[in-house]
Amino acid sequence: MPVLDELRRNGKIELHFYVENQVLSKNSNASQIMMYQFLIMQAEAYTNAISDNVKRSNQQMLREGKYGYLAPLGYLNGRDKNNKPTIIPDPDMAPIVVKLFEDYATGALNITQLLAEARELGLKSFHGNNLTKQTIINMLQNPFYYGYMKIKGKVWPHQYQTLISKETADRCQAVLKGKQFHRIRKEKHLFQGLVSCSHCGHQVVIDMKRKKSGKVYKYLVCQHCKHSVSEKIAEESVTEIMNKFSKIPTEIFNSITSYLNDKIKSDHNIETARKGVLAREISIAKTRKDKLLNLHLDEKIDNQTFEIKWIDLEAELSKKEAELSNLKGSSEKTIISINLLIKIIKNAKSLYKSSSFEEKRMLLKLLCSNFFLDEKNLIISIRKPLSSILGRGFRPDWLGKLDNLRTRHNEIKDLQSRAEALLLFIKSAA
Repeated sequence: MPVLDELRRNGKIELHFYVENQVLSKNSNASQIMMYQFLIMQAEAYTNAISDNVKRSNQQMLREGKYGYLAPLGYLNGRDKNNKPTIIPDPDMAPIVVKLFEDYATGALNITQLLAEARELGLKSFHGNNLTKQTIINMLQNPFYYGYMKIKGKVWPHQYQTLISKETADRCQAVLKGKQFHRIRKEKHLFQGLVSCSHCGHQVVIDMKRKKSGKVYKYLVCQHCKHSVSEKIAEESVTEIMNKFSKIPTEIFNSITSYLNDKIKSDHNIETARKGVLAREISIAKTRKDKLLNLHLDEKIDNQTFEIKWIDLEAELSKKEAELSNLKGSSEKTIISINLLIKIIKNAKSLYKSSSFEEKRMLLKLLCSNFFLDEKNLIISIRKPLSSILGRGFRPDWLGKLDNLRTRHNEIKDLQSRAEALLLFIKSAA
């Protein structure tokens, strides 16, 4: 306002007050200027009062432990049962955030590796963007996750659910500040990031010990429970699994492949028929759009009616075109996937033996679902339905002679159900 008043005194502008019905210029008298100054004081008093109210409201929120900003990674801004703003853990992202804290607290990962793990697990920013190193560092330094909120340099306890303990946060800070030995692994390990402890759920790390002879021994270690198993024994467990896959009778694979191919051909016929129906419906929808446009151009329908019907037709057409696009070639792709997966399973032993490091990890992730360290043993879970097929494969009489027709019928039905489960697995993997 001093700038405006200076321009007014120099006669360069006039100030018009619409509500007060007054005009202030360089020739204004003392009473008019006093009124102007009073209006300025009144406006400043009003803004100061608003500022005081906001400050009191913010202080009250801080005392109640309420956070009035965007929720951190792993949380969501929502509403409670009274429809008041609150912050709740994100059911999808909160477990990932917890895992990142726990993994970093072990000292086995650096920030670059933790960022790669976060991206692999699907953690995104609030706007759906990929995270950066600084975002990860900010997350690790944010006290919100263990019960405190940092606002303008001060820390206040909050009322929301915590994701980690103060102990875990302190360990992360120690690693981040270099106060704890940070074991950055330049050497890649087969089981790195795959194995969890069956007792506490923490991720197992790879530890190396050098004997006096100079030979290095590698161990899978849970730093929380102090359980460990040598990497050699763990690899023997994997080799045993691969050997089991190689022992599945060829007749089982042939029966499964034959049944699935027949089923997919049947689905292909249904798919072809559906394509024909969709093509006709798309043609009809396009014709209706053309007719509707002509009616609008001829001014036979009003703008509002045209827009409503046009939007409905566009939505219907997009939906049917998307469905038709998804149907194209899906049967052929599924058959290729089935044949490829069957080939991988049959040759799992030789493939594992001859594969590179990354290929071995891909094979393990394809065939196995979970790896758990149970004291001195490595327990490996086979993916369903491969586990059920694997279990049935060791019955030598499974496809043998069956005198009882009912028994044979049950065996066939069992084979079909397992084959269909395998088909669902293939489609989900693709």
